[in-house]
Amino acid sequence: MDVYVPLNEKVRLFFLFTITKSEETKNNLEGQFGAHVDYTVNNRLVLRAGYRYGFSLTENRSIQGASAASGTNASAALTAEDPA
Repeated sequence: MDVYVPLNEKVRLFFLFTITKSEETKNNLEGQFGAHVDYTVNNRLVLRAGYRYGFSLTENRSIQGASAASGTNASAALTAEDPA
């Protein structure tokens, strides 16, 4: 589920929550939630910065990440896997 909250003409908040089956095994359920800020530069360019947290619902592991992206094709992400 994605939720967009417009703050003004150029800035909006973006919240996400998903639950999916693992691509590798199809047995593991994985979840993800996050919050981002989108800034619209013009009608072709949107800058996004935020945080996502991924986790397994059937195994004891998680993945955390901070990201920055522009447009829809370019992104840079920092992720860390927590084996706990």
